Amino acid sequence: MTDLDIQPNAGSAALAPRRPGLGRVLPDRRRLAGMILWIAFAFYVIPLSIAEPNFISLSNIISILLLTSVYALIAFGESLVILTAGIDLSVGSVVGLSGVVAALLLDGHSSPGWVLLSVFAGIAAGVAVGLFNGVLVAFVNLPSFVTTLGTLSMALGVASSAGLPSRVWPSVATLEV
Repeated sequence: MTDLDIQPNAGSAALAPRRPGLGRVLPDRRRLAGMILWIAFAFYVIPLSIAEPNFISLSNIISILLLTSVYALIAFGESLVILTAGIDLSVGSVVGLSGVVAALLLDGHSSPGWVLLSVFAGIAAGVAVGLFNGVLVAFVNLPSFVTTLGTLSMALGVASSAGLPSRVWPSVATLEV
């Protein structure tokens, strides 16, 4: 017998390949991944809900979802980059730069127009850095690792010094003992 089970008059399902070894016992990979997620979820939720009775309250669940939504959006974007066989090391710095741009525009203004303007300016800053990375990777043919490592440093430098005076530390020679 070959590695194919041939059944007469079974149509297109007649040439179904047999799974070797544990493939017959274990469920397929998607179901296994789902089961592992549920087990990990139960592993964390059950002890936390025993230790803290308010853990499973609606307000706590909403708070957890709001706090993790930013990381979920970042992970979704990064997974799209990884699916195209690239890597983006500058994600954290670009998010920080976008936040700094939005905060600098919002400083001292509380009207809804300024809030919208600052949010869109922060998004535009992130899009500009992403476009810069994309042009360098796609058209200049630089490796994405090198490109995003450079923009990580640039975005981090701009974000950490934007709008703030630099602090100059005294040299050792001018310090009094």
